[in-house]
Amino acid sequence: MNKIKLTVEKLKGYNNDSYSLLDLGCRDKKLQSLLPSTVSYLGVDIHENRDVISHDLENVLPFSDNSFDVVTALDVVEHLENSHQLFNELKRVSKDIIIVSLPNIYHWGFRLRFLLGRDLGRKYKFPSEPVKDRHRWITSFDSSVQFVQENSGSFNLNIQPIVIERFGYRRVFQLFDSIGIHISPNLFAYGVFFDLRKSDF
Repeated sequence: MNKIKLTVEKLKGYNNDSYSLLDLGCRDKKLQSLLPSTVSYLGVDIHENRDVISHDLENVLPFSDNSFDVVTALDVVEHLENSHQLFNELKRVSKDIIIVSLPNIYHWGFRLRFLLGRDLGRKYKFPSEPVKDRHRWITSFDSSVQFVQENSGSFNLNIQPIVIERFGYRRVFQLFDSIGIHISPNLFAYGVFFDLRKSDF
């Protein structure tokens, strides 16, 4: 299940589907399209977009403490030089729940690309012109878990490996990953999903 579907699943029924949600790095607001209409949604992104607050997440968030019931940062933290500051900001503006996902660049698929002399992806290219939106860190399953555990503060933490959804003949790779994550999440998890809550699950 991908990170957006996992987020929707984790929030299903929370506060009777009536809550405020801040979606950091929201891009095209895909998450909003899957949430109930009763959710008060606000998207923030570095790119200009309709109905989205434009903000550089390297800076302090322009919201007061406990402004939102839920704050999400799906594959965002690894884009920032000052990841620790952002994580502190997530805790500051969240009233109850923080949902974070991080990619696992140690996944065998990325390793194979690198072995074959291919780029890890456009977010890791060494461009001739400055690029603001790029990965700053090569994250692994283990390093991501350690980062979040050590920065979660008083939040209760639930950790879940992400297995990428595949279709057709590629479903065999999904099965391969689903079994492999129990042996070596660093090698078989495509990412890590974190559900942090101030209240019990």
